[in-house]
Amino acid sequence: MKGVIPVQSRWFPVVLIAIGFLLRLWMAHAFFLNPDEAYHYLLSAEPSLRLVYQASLTTAHPPLYLVLLHYWALLGNSEFVLRMLSLGASMGFYWLAFLWVCRALDRNVAVMVLALLLFSPPLISISWEIRQYAILWFFAMGGLYSLECGVENRSVPWMALSAASLWLALVTHYSSLILAVGTGVYAALRLWQTKNRLPVIAVWAAGQGIGLALGAFLLKTHVAMLRNRGVTQALADTYVRKSMFHPGEEGLLHFIARANIRLFHYFFAQGAVGVVGLLLFVAGLVILLRAHTDPETRRRRQALACLLGLPFVLNCAMAIYGLFPYGGTRQNSYLALFAMTGIAAAASAWNVRKWVPTAALAAVLLLVNLFPSVMGERFRREDHTRQHMTEAIAHLRGSLAPGSVIFTDEQGRFVLSYYLCRSNRLPYGGIEPPFVEATCSDYRMISIRPSKWIFDAADFPQEVRGLGETFRLEPATQVWFFQAGWSVDDEPGLRALLPRYGCVQPREFGRNIVQCPISLAESRVSE
Repeated sequence: MKGVIPVQSRWFPVVLIAIGFLLRLWMAHAFFLNPDEAYHYLLSAEPSLRLVYQASLTTAHPPLYLVLLHYWALLGNSEFVLRMLSLGASMGFYWLAFLWVCRALDRNVAVMVLALLLFSPPLISISWEIRQYAILWFFAMGGLYSLECGVENRSVPWMALSAASLWLALVTHYSSLILAVGTGVYAALRLWQTKNRLPVIAVWAAGQGIGLALGAFLLKTHVAMLRNRGVTQALADTYVRKSMFHPGEEGLLHFIARANIRLFHYFFAQGAVGVVGLLLFVAGLVILLRAHTDPETRRRRQALACLLGLPFVLNCAMAIYGLFPYGGTRQNSYLALFAMTGIAAAASAWNVRKWVPTAALAAVLLLVNLFPSVMGERFRREDHTRQHMTEAIAHLRGSLAPGSVIFTDEQGRFVLSYYLCRSNRLPYGGIEPPFVEATCSDYRMISIRPSKWIFDAADFPQEVRGLGETFRLEPATQVWFFQAGWSVDDEPGLRALLPRYGCVQPREFGRNIVQCPISLAESRVSE
């Protein structure tokens, strides 16, 4: 594989990292918080660590990230400062990924993997967002790199560090359970192949045992509670529905093929490029499994092929049984390292002139970033600027009299809680109410029930009627409709309804922020 990418300078990876960092730094400063980001911050902003932990139990994630964010916010709670935690962790992940692939394969493949990871459109976005993913990547990659060092150097300290990284990943995100199984199998193969020292094997086994106990504890105390409350089923029936297998609606083989195509479409933000990437990944696994003249190298690459392929098989199996989504969602972003390594292994074996793979890689990354075709929810960059949110909040303050009612959905509540209320804590636990009311600056903020998440045309008339009846609002009460977040399920239908409630010309700030006054009296007349 040597000589494929003509970038032998030792500074070239550093230049790539610097470019990726500056791009993310600009984005972290330029865009307002999406609803998920605001939600994570508000949960972490509880006044004590105990309350932060209790709040984390209502989410679909383990508690570590919210705890880290709770203390990180002591540095400041601006969008930029809050996002630096994820940004720093993601850059650590990229560098460790480069070092690991250098050890596992070679430097030329590592440079290609680094470029693919740095400039994959979805990874660019979620690497700086206020979410768990960058922290997960960092701990998972730290564990994998430490494992490689521990096996090669027969080192107890490195193996202990790998185990600690695994534990931290487990309390960051539940996809780490899949990673733990995949890396565990890989570690067992490598330890057996190298006939490693007994102390190293003992430390690895102890780390696996503690990790297993930790995973069982989380499943029993947290995941079971979420399942009993119907949270996992609600997720499976909404935005990750396409990434779960539903017997009777499609065939098993059809789901497997569709999910894998969607997954690689997600990685590259382009359908055709994703299909090519999937084919290259499969080819890369075959190349790694092929016979090699050196028995030691052959065994090592076969173990690597197992590591790259097993997480995909496990995640797909979990989606078939309705346990974890697979195919085209950010929950699968942890698979990007394995996907890009397999792709790079195949591309590096391309028997052509040295400059061809480099030119092809650059052209593909340029194409997918300039002309993305993203699946599912997303903000267009031009609609996501902080200026839009600043203008929207200023317009809201200038339009509302003290005591006015702001009517919003769940995602709008999170955004307003951060940008307008500033001190509004999120209610959690207990029986879900039909509406959630909170004091927000000089106003009353009322949002629809949390599980709804967003307005939709089918339920909107009933919700407006329920708003007036539940809170005994006078027909003349000033109510302001506010929505800020991802588009609703039936956006045209909802927009067609708004004029019936007096919102003839809604004020828009980009495509994702909408506000206007609505009339409760007119809603009754129109119905």
